[in-house]
Order: sequence, then structure tokens, then C-alpha cells
Amino acid sequence: MLQWGLTEQPTSAASRLSASFRSDGILFSIICYLQHQQTTWASVPGGHNISPHRRKAPNVASNFKMTVRSVISILTFFVFLTTSFVACGQAPNKKSTDETHQKQSSSLSFDTSKTAIIEFNKKSRYPFDSTFKAATLTQSELQLVDTFLLACVTDYNNSLDKEHKQWSIDLKNRNYRKQLIVATNKDGQKEIWVNCFCRVDNDKWKTRMFGVEDGGNCYFSFKINLTTKKYFDLGVNGVG
Repeated sequence: MLQWGLTEQPTSAASRLSASFRSDGILFSIICYLQHQQTTWASVPGGHNISPHRRKAPNVASNFKMTVRSVISILTFFVFLTTSFVACGQAPNKKSTDETHQKQSSSLSFDTSKTAIIEFNKKSRYPFDSTFKAATLTQSELQLVDTFLLACVTDYNNSLDKEHKQWSIDLKNRNYRKQLIVATNKDGQKEIWVNCFCRVDNDKWKTRMFGVEDGGNCYFSFKINLTTKKYFDLGVNGVG
């Protein structure tokens, strides 16, 4: 069965490489400046060796020692600059979906082994279109989800005739988990997409939208409008 979900794009190293080039340019500029200053200090018209304080330089060796000390200081400073530029050049890590999930659910009490709250990604345009805005749940609203879930499944099971009773959803004997995505529509009404499934291979469902093709009544979803207190758009997977 094919699974789908929201994935994160790998972070490019372009910003770090760019920062490295900038820091190399700084080193080149500093060395050129040092060479220029050494030439200026060592020679002035008239053939006299003059220091930056315009004192006569005793000999070439003393000038050389000064240059070594300067180079050591500059290289030390360059290492600091390189570290700083690379750190600044790195793209900041985007807040992961898991962190967003934790922030959303930190003030709510629920069984995290059965339920996951995932932030609505407007760019995905699913399960709501781009006119919707991400929203959050209160504890009382979260408790209503199970009430609507039971009502929705009961109505669905009762609607099946005798020939199709095998497609009934069994919430008691199957270990269903659910994902919740909350958003506000253009009228300011809060809606919840409830995605339920009884089989999953790993814990990625806790942070990413989960779905499969086919799979039967192990997989179903529906929406709740908390303002009108109605559920709608029930969909149960078919069998491939």
C-alpha cells in the first residue's frame, strides 16, 4: 500500500559555502593591507626606514618580527571571523512538524498513542483549501471529537444493508488511531479533519499526514464543523 505524507526538504549547504567565500575574501583583503603597510613603513622618500610612529627602524629583523606578530594576530582573528560567518551563513532550522505538534498539544490532555494533532499546512491545500487558516483546539473541543466519531461511525454502520455489513467499522475490536487537523474557514467557523486508520507501520503518523490507497474499512476520514455541530464528508477506503 502506498503511504503519503508531508516531508521536509533537505537543507542546502549553499549558504555555508557563500559564508566561507566571504570570509576568504576578508583574509585576502587583510593580507593585502598588511603588505601595503609593511611597504609603507619600511620605505619612504629619502631611503629612511620609518615605523608607524615615525621612529627609525633599527634593522630589517625587527620589522620582520613585527610582521610575524601581526600575522599571528590576524590569523587568530580570521579563525574567529570564519567561525562567525559560517554560523551566521547557515540557514536557520525550520520548526519541525513534531515541534509544532508538541506546541499545539502541550496544553491538552489526550492519549498520544491513539491521537495526533497536526498543524494545517496551507500550501498543501489538503484536507482544506487555501481559504482556510490554521487553528487550535481547546480541551472541550478535543473531547467533542470522540463524540462525533462515535456518532459518525454508528450512522455509517446503520446505513449498510445486510449484503454489505462486512464493511462495518469496528471501533471496539480494531486498534484505530486518528489524526486531527484543525482550521478556520472563511466564515470564521472552526473545522476538524479526522483521519482514522487501524494499521500503520511506524510512528511517523504522529507528525505527518498519513494515507493509503484502498485498504477497506480500516481507513476512513470525515470532517467536523464545531460551529454548526455537524459532521460531513465521510469517506471509507475501498478494496483494491
